[in-house]
Amino acid sequence: MLKKTKLSALLIVVFMFFSSVNSFAEINVTRISGFDRYETALNVNKKYFYNVGNQSAVLVGGGDFRTALYGSYLASSLKIPYFINPKSGLRSDVFNQIKKLNIKSIFIVGTYDEIDSTVSNYLETKGIRIHRLFDRQMFDYGEAYIRILPYEVDNIVFSFLFPNQEIRNTIASAIYVNDKKFPDLLSSAPFAAELARNRGTLLVNPYDLMIDPSDFAEDEPSLHYMTIGGYD
Repeated sequence: MLKKTKLSALLIVVFMFFSSVNSFAEINVTRISGFDRYETALNVNKKYFYNVGNQSAVLVGGGDFRTALYGSYLASSLKIPYFINPKSGLRSDVFNQIKKLNIKSIFIVGTYDEIDSTVSNYLETKGIRIHRLFDRQMFDYGEAYIRILPYEVDNIVFSFLFPNQEIRNTIASAIYVNDKKFPDLLSSAPFAAELARNRGTLLVNPYDLMIDPSDFAEDEPSLHYMTIGGYD
């Protein structure tokens, strides 16, 4: 009886193993890679972008995760190509892909310390419009204030997704994330992009204390708040 029990248990384990193998075999896995982050991003574009309806793209520097991930959020929200470039000098393979896709307008995400003027100047000489997004000091009635990157990016996203509408009348939810922490911002970017397209969502860093989403929807009781990340 003991031998029969052991044999039955063994057969069950073998059956479960082959069942799991068959299940994994049905999953179609495609790996897209390159020599480095720049080539990997380029290869993703080559695989998934054959034409771009609004002729726009996003370009970021490869040395700062925060601006790169906000650029990823922007590109994913608008479903436009996303390129990574070194700080100085536009890569020839990146420019060739931009030219192939007939890109006419590029959002550069990051300061000149992260992706400098040699890149933007070269693109402008080729007739491409540049719109740069970054944390900046601005002035209103003589008083200085900081216009933070999430606010800059959200404005672009909403102007594309909800033309001729005001943010305060459109947003349905807000995502709080400490964008100084790589895992938190990395986890929130694709999720926030999907919600931006389908529901109208702000991606907010509450530590900057620049934007309170309730300011945009004071009379909207269904506004939802989500926090990504721990307490520390």
